[in-house]
Formats: sequence, structure tokens, C-alpha cells
Amino acid sequence: MMLLVIYAMAVVLSQVEKLTKMFESEKIGRVKASVYGITYSQIDHGAYALLLSVDGTSRRIPIVIGPSAAQSIAVRLKRYSLPRPLIHDTYKITCEAFGIEVKEVFITKFVDGVFYSQMTLCDEEREVVLDIRTSDAISIAVRMDSPIFISREVVDKTSFEADEEDEVMTDGKSEGDTKLYDAMSVEELEQCLNRFVENEEYEKASEVKQYITEKRMSNNNITE
Repeated sequence: MMLLVIYAMAVVLSQVEKLTKMFESEKIGRVKASVYGITYSQIDHGAYALLLSVDGTSRRIPIVIGPSAAQSIAVRLKRYSLPRPLIHDTYKITCEAFGIEVKEVFITKFVDGVFYSQMTLCDEEREVVLDIRTSDAISIAVRMDSPIFISREVVDKTSFEADEEDEVMTDGKSEGDTKLYDAMSVEELEQCLNRFVENEEYEKASEVKQYITEKRMSNNNITE
């Protein structure tokens, strides 16, 4: 009987903790979001747009990022294996080695076209909140499986309602997504090619092989 009482109390406390966290988020005016995809930016030539999806809605938030950040996020989302770790992989390895948890990422405001973010780190002894570039914060969050929150003010200012066309644009097989290969070196592309062949994903392997050929031809023209 006592065990049942203890178990029931544990369940109740767990539910109370979840509700408390939910109410805290509502109180400070923020919502949870997830990485939806990456596509070419229609505003800045040579840049990419990271699309965040507001959980439980069809609203999307586009964030313009550079090629290196796009590559870092895409590599993780697609589970690509690179010959050497990227800087955000190294950050993850370091956190795990020292027992540090990335508790959350919070996109706090949007001012003059710039998204501002904070990242909360914690261990067994303390909790620290750091200011961080949004692209770096997302790159780390997708590696650490950390939750992403956005202030309601930012959502109101920057989000749009997705329609069928948006769904096609951000699909994993879209032109904007596959052209992320442009940001990868020949060595990194060859690693992807080998992995696709091993997994018998021959359509993707053929696409990567084409990018390798084009990059080598481009490099030869520059050399000449």
C-alpha cells in the first residue's frame, strides 16, 4: 500500500513539474519550435534560409544564414558522416566530456533584421545563460537534442503561414536543400558518396557524384 502511495505521489509531482514548466513558458511569452528545413534565401544571394516551425501550428520562421551554418545544420539533419568534425561537433564533444548539458536555446528578440538568442548551459552545480548567434545556437541544439524556444513577439514579427508551395520548397528533396552540397568540399562530398553507396541510396549517390565532377572541373579552371 505504501509503495502505491509513493508511486502515485511521484506521478503527481511529475505532472506538476510539467505543468509548471508549461505555465512558465506561457508567462514569459514564448513558444516551442523545431527545425523544419533549409532552402536558398530569396532575399540574400548566396545565403540560405533556415526555417523553424512553431510547434502545433503551420507557422514558419525564416532565418537567413551563411553557407557554413547551413552546411553544419544540414549535415546533422541528414546524418551525414564527414571525415573531420565541424566546430559544432567539437562543441558537442566538449560538453559531453565535461558533463555539461545544453538545457535550451531561446530566440529572444528580432531587431533591425537580426535574431538574438541565448543558450542555457548547466551541470550538477550551476546554470549559466550565454548570448550566442542564432545560427550557432541552432547548430548546437540539433546536435544536443536541446529544445528551441522563441518569444511570442519574435513569432508575431517574423513568422508566416505555410501553404502547399512552402511545403514543397522545404521538402528534403527540394532543389534548395540539395544545393547545400555547394557548401561542401570535394573531400566531404566523397565521404557522402561512399556512405550513400554503402546504404544503396544510388539516386543520392548519383547526385553527389555530379557535384564532385562539377567542383573538380571548377577547381581545374581556377588553377589554369
